[in-house]
Amino acid sequence: MTPSLFITATDTEVGKTFIACLLAEVIRASGKTVGVLKPFSAGDLDDATRLQRAAGGQGTPHQATLLYCPFPVTPAAQLGLGSPGEKIVKKTFKESVSAVKELQKKRDCVLVEGLGGVLAPLGGRFFVTDLMATLNLPIWVVARAGLGTINHTLLTVEALTRRGLTPRRILLNNYKGRDLSERTNAKIIKRLTGLPVTEVPCTSTRATEQKVKRLLWDAFVADFYFHEK
Repeated sequence: MTPSLFITATDTEVGKTFIACLLAEVIRASGKTVGVLKPFSAGDLDDATRLQRAAGGQGTPHQATLLYCPFPVTPAAQLGLGSPGEKIVKKTFKESVSAVKELQKKRDCVLVEGLGGVLAPLGGRFFVTDLMATLNLPIWVVARAGLGTINHTLLTVEALTRRGLTPRRILLNNYKGRDLSERTNAKIIKRLTGLPVTEVPCTSTRATEQKVKRLLWDAFVADFYFHEK
């Protein structure tokens, strides 16, 4: 099967797009093709634009995003929690399934990026977790590296597992290692969740960016090419 991945996070502005873009770039550098999709976008199409560029510039940002909401707040605040919003979201779910299947036919790998955290409301009765359950793809959770991330990460993992969704990996983004919390978080989270944890260094230089790409590629290979055997 085509290695496919849903990238979510503990919150917004944690680094989902950053991780997805670098992973797309390193997949392409390995000689493989990659398809990208961000089913829901709000506020702008910057993330979709970056994803398309990282995947090789094929298609347009609008093709990478199936439902675009113009204001920088959760889609539910724009679509509503009633029946009209629910119908729109259900339609987008169906389109997302079709889009992923089409990408899987055309590309060697597929990356899908979520919106906000896992319980971000999309409209009607639906949350991001419902999109994840509908697509049924392996999950990476991006979290902050510093103080407070243990609570946020454990809450996210609990929300997922209670809905029958098991993350395959947690990535602690923007790791600097300057304080005790950063130096101990990964070990504690790994022990408490039983999940692999990857510390993603701050990319302040070209050298550190290359290091991050190697880490992401190693994690991707371990979770997919070896996991499936």
